[in-house]
Amino acid sequence: MKEFGFQWHITNLCNLRCRHCYQSDFTDDDDLSTDINKHIIKVISGHLTDQAISVNVTGGEPLLRPDIFDIFDQLDDTVNFKEYNIITNAIPLNEKKIKRLETCTKLRQVKISLECSDSELNDKIRGKGSFKKIMFNFELLKKLSTKQKVLMFTLGSYNYRSTPAMLDFSEKVGADAVILERFVPQGQGEAMKEHFLKKEEWHDVINAVITFAGLDAHPNDLIMYRAFYIDLNKNKDVHGAFCNLGDESMALMPNADVYPCRRTPVKIGNILSDDFGDILIRLKLLRESFDKSLKGKCGSCAVSGCIGCRALSHALTGDLYEEDRQCYLGK
Repeated sequence: MKEFGFQWHITNLCNLRCRHCYQSDFTDDDDLSTDINKHIIKVISGHLTDQAISVNVTGGEPLLRPDIFDIFDQLDDTVNFKEYNIITNAIPLNEKKIKRLETCTKLRQVKISLECSDSELNDKIRGKGSFKKIMFNFELLKKLSTKQKVLMFTLGSYNYRSTPAMLDFSEKVGADAVILERFVPQGQGEAMKEHFLKKEEWHDVINAVITFAGLDAHPNDLIMYRAFYIDLNKNKDVHGAFCNLGDESMALMPNADVYPCRRTPVKIGNILSDDFGDILIRLKLLRESFDKSLKGKCGSCAVSGCIGCRALSHALTGDLYEEDRQCYLGK
């Protein structure tokens, strides 16, 4: 069965002000009502009846929505929603919320954002005292929940050297998996624009993944991946994440606007005012335009299926079609 996966930014409201955040608005001004969000779930489900749907519910901080469990219940009750995960900074968690999460039948993973395994470096990005609070609730999750616990790290020039320590730390504290993503300077993060991972730094990160997982691979073999998911329960099994721009994914914003991905802020449509079928066609056409019109070395790339990172190109140059400055292949 064909699958459709999307990231649902269900609120901009957040209790933190992380320096690298792609948001610039941290209010709930764009939040839709419980009933409208349930309607959105029905719209997506109704258009994708022959597909299995998965969603990462995030924000902002999704656990700040008082109705978040009503929305999770709707996801649980919608047949072709296969699974969902929550991406959280974990600070709003408590014993009551963790026990409620345990009742969410299709909730598979609780993904917790960190910046580093070093509390001082983490707190420089996420705020004083955040590391201690996050890890306290991580331990509470381990004690009270059977859901998979995943640690997520966003890498920039400010922390990439600690990648080996982050991977070792994730294994040591008993995470089920670890995710490595890349900083893209948008929103509040534009003030740190110079800290995007340079191509040599991204090369070092990939080398760290290869070493940690014991892969028989060269960094060039993994150049097409935009992020990594390492399953710590399955012998450090590495899953590389391709850029999935197109009609198999999207980012859904709090006001129901649709972007190709959260870091590619080009509005495709709005689920409440546009036909969702038309939105899917626009997503497909945008992907096809990348396959035909990329510039520089991306336009002549021999790596099958790779379009570089359109979000990073846009953030650095304002042009979605410029070459990917993070690619270390060629000149």
